[in-house]
Amino acid sequence: MLSRNIDYILNYAVETAREMHAFNVSPDDPIRDMSLSLLHGTRHVVEGTRYLGTDKGGRVEDSIRKGRKHVHMIEDRYITCMADLFGSDDAMNAMKKREIYYHLRDAGKALRITLYIMHKAMVGLA
Repeated sequence: MLSRNIDYILNYAVETAREMHAFNVSPDDPIRDMSLSLLHGTRHVVEGTRYLGTDKGGRVEDSIRKGRKHVHMIEDRYITCMADLFGSDDAMNAMKKREIYYHLRDAGKALRITLYIMHKAMVGLA
C-alpha cells in the first residue's frame, strides 16, 4: 500500500509535467512552490521509511510531522493561487493553470495518504 501511494505521487508529477508541456504552461510561483513542497514532503517519506521498525528516537514520527507540513503548504498554496486565478481576465490561461494546480493538489493528497499509511505502520510496529 505504501509503495502504491508513492507511485501515485510520481504519476501525478509526471502527468503534471506532460500537461505543462502540452498546454504550453510555464512554471509560475504557485507551481514552483507546490512542486517544492511535494519534493520535500516526499523526501520526508523516504527518510521515515528508512527507520520504520527500528526507530528508537522518534525519527519516523518526526518525518511524518514534517511531511504533513508540506501537505498543508500545498493545500494552502492551492487555495490562494486559485483565488488569484479566479480574478484573472484571461480565461484560457486560467483553465490551463487550474489543471496544473489541480494535479499538484492531487499529488499532495497522495502524499497525505502515504504519510497516513506510514503513521499506521509506525503505530503497528510500536
